[in-house]
Amino acid sequence: MTLKEAINKYANKEMDAISLIRILSGVFNPDHAISMLVLICQITRIEQGDLDIEDFKAMYGFGETK
Repeated sequence: MTLKEAINKYANKEMDAISLIRILSGVFNPDHAISMLVLICQITRIEQGDLDIEDFKAMYGFGETK
């Protein structure tokens, strides 16, 4: 599964936040470390109610996914 597929599964409630964060935190590439941290923070903000899932989908280009 690609990272984009995993993010899409989370955005469509097919994967929980903890599972996605576990996947993201296991990927270490110095060139993408900041992006991964930002993504993990965005997921946390969604779970806390500070970021809308539709805005998140739009940021990552998922648009209407279901």
